[in-house]
This record gives sequence, C-alpha cells and structure tokens, in this order.
Amino acid sequence: MEVPPPMVSGSEPEFVDEEWLSDNVKDILSLYRSNDEMPLRVPLTAFVRCSRGGQTRALKEIGQRLKSSIHASVIYVSFNEFSLVGVWEEADPLGALCRRIAFAARRDRNATFEKDFANADVKPMQIIEWLGREPRVLLIDELSRCTTLSEKSTSSINLAFFLKKSFLQQENEYYAFSSHIFSTAVNLCIYSDSFSERPIAIRKLPLIRNVLNAVQVFDWPELNPRKALFYGLVPALIYMARLEEKSSIAHISFHKVKEAIRTCVKDGLV
Repeated sequence: MEVPPPMVSGSEPEFVDEEWLSDNVKDILSLYRSNDEMPLRVPLTAFVRCSRGGQTRALKEIGQRLKSSIHASVIYVSFNEFSLVGVWEEADPLGALCRRIAFAARRDRNATFEKDFANADVKPMQIIEWLGREPRVLLIDELSRCTTLSEKSTSSINLAFFLKKSFLQQENEYYAFSSHIFSTAVNLCIYSDSFSERPIAIRKLPLIRNVLNAVQVFDWPELNPRKALFYGLVPALIYMARLEEKSSIAHISFHKVKEAIRTCVKDGLV
C-alpha cells in the first residue's frame, strides 16, 4: 500500500523550525506505536490555530518527516485547498473523508479531486478493506470545516467511530488533524468514547522568536516588532502580509499610493 507523501512548496520560507518539527514527529511516533487499552487511552493530537495560521504547511511537513521515519503509509487529506467541503457533503462527513482518502491513494497521479473524486461514492468498508492491517498514519487538514462535528448526530458519531476503529486502536496506526477551534477534538472524544475519557494533546504551532531573523526569512526589511505583533508573531500571517504588500507595490504606482495617503489624511481616515 504505497501512498505518496504530501508535497511542500519549495518557493515558500519555512514556517516551522527543526526543533518543533522533531519534537512533534517524535510524539506522534510514540502514539503511533501505542495500543489503545484501558485505562491508558491513546491521546488525540490536534494542531490548532487561527485561519491561515500555517496548519496546512505544518501538517505537510510532519507528513514528509513521518514518511522518511517509518515504513508505513502516511495518508494526507484536506478539507481545505483543492478539496473544500461541499455543502452537500455536510450531511455525510464520513463519506467526505473516504473520498479524500481514496484520492490520496489514487494510482493515476494525473487525476484531480474535482473531476474524478468530488462526486465519487466511496464506502467506509472499501477504505477498511484497502487499509487491511498495514501500518498507517492519517493526517487530516482542517477537520473543523466539517461543521457537522459541532453537534452530536448519527453522521458525526459515524465519523468519530470510523477514525477510532481504523486509526487509533492498534499498534502502528494513528491519526492527527488540524483545526481552527478546540471543540473539534473534544467532540470527537465525546462521540467515540462515551464511557471513558480520552486525553487530548493540543499542539501549538511555533511563533517567530526573532524579528531580525524574520526580516531575512520573509525578505521584508520594513518588518518591525510592532508589525510582527500585529500579525500575532504567526509566520504564515506575516508571509501572507508580505506577499500582499509585494503585490500591491507591483500593481500600484508610487504616485497613486501617495495620492491615496493624502486623501486618507485629508478625510481624517488615519
């Protein structure tokens, strides 16, 4: 069962440092090698940060490092990017997940999600049969986009139990996910473990530690402590701000920028 690791853009600066990446991969590997037995339940791992906070990139970095560390299928799926959750998928989040797992495992690497998998009818049993007893780690990007998980229902319980049974109970299997909200992890525990408490490992993504270093990393000479704090010291947000600044400079002449500033001052907007 061969699944290609997630691709990481080589044109973007690093959002996570080596220490953070090594520590989190080490922790996931420890959980991956654990059995889910009472009273020691295997914790869920959730990477939580605000929207556009760098979770997608961090999860891909982890996926690549895991792939080079263990002989197992590292399956990366996303409810973001090219495979946003369709409104019609909300009623069946498990089906939505199965479609994305099937896409990650596709043999034809030229196939696209939108054209070939977005409307495919992929059953949970098909995924279970494909997984067999092979070692595996499932990484789910932006699971919080499945808004059905916010309420206890048959569909949300089905998703939670599938993840538990297929990726959490045996040695050499595990799953982790990113989310914009803490409640995603809490709800998964409640839906799948009604009579026991499962610990949750909330992983924080790193912040920039040194503004001078960030100036070089993001090629932004004008970056200062005030600007960095405005963007919460979040590397991904600073990078996006820098891209937007470059784009605006490239498309707006200096004369127009100067005129816009003059107008704002005149009208009391600054």
